[in-house]
Amino acid sequence: MLMTHVKPATRKTSPKKPFRCGDTGMINIDDATVILSLSGTYALIAMIPGPNLLMVAKVSLENSRKNALLAALGVSLGAALVAYAAFSGMAPYASDAHWQPLLACGFAMLLIWLGLRAMLRANRPLRNSGSAMPISGASCLRIGLLTAATNPVTLAFFLGMGASDRCGPVHCQPGSAFVAAFLVAILWFGGVALSFSHPRATLLYRRAMPTVDMALGCLLLGYGWHLLLAML
Repeated sequence: MLMTHVKPATRKTSPKKPFRCGDTGMINIDDATVILSLSGTYALIAMIPGPNLLMVAKVSLENSRKNALLAALGVSLGAALVAYAAFSGMAPYASDAHWQPLLACGFAMLLIWLGLRAMLRANRPLRNSGSAMPISGASCLRIGLLTAATNPVTLAFFLGMGASDRCGPVHCQPGSAFVAAFLVAILWFGGVALSFSHPRATLLYRRAMPTVDMALGCLLLGYGWHLLLAML
């Protein structure tokens, strides 16, 4: 009997694609450089006195440090959810040849307006809080989340950022906006919660606030004009 050697079948394998964070199948994110770019721009907005900052400061002055940190966590989650929703909603328009220039122009005008507002309010002191009203930690978390989630400035900022070319020709993943917003917010508002627990730190902030607001306003104003001139 003739014996024939049967060669085992080999499975063809396709060449591996380079890894990209957006191919994880979970929350799609870009690489670290994109997240850092988004974080740097949002940090200027987060530091401007507004509803988010005033809410965390009020809880810090009137309640325990734990409640203040829970309020900061709520604000961070709210801002991150707004960023994710805004970037998801702007995805169809970010690469559209007709909408992209208009939305990018609107984003630049928003930055200019925020810069001017920060400069005009530079000498306005932080309002003293009224009588203390202790609330639970869960309430602080919920109020912080709702405050950030309903902040129109945060929504307008991330809508404009989602339509800009900040990430280059490829639209940023909504997960990148979520991570960037949460990291910036938890670091900044968490620091505010810890600092405002000490009366001396609060006094130093009141003294430095005009200078900080003026500097942030100039940066936002300059960046907005830079975006407008780049479109010409």
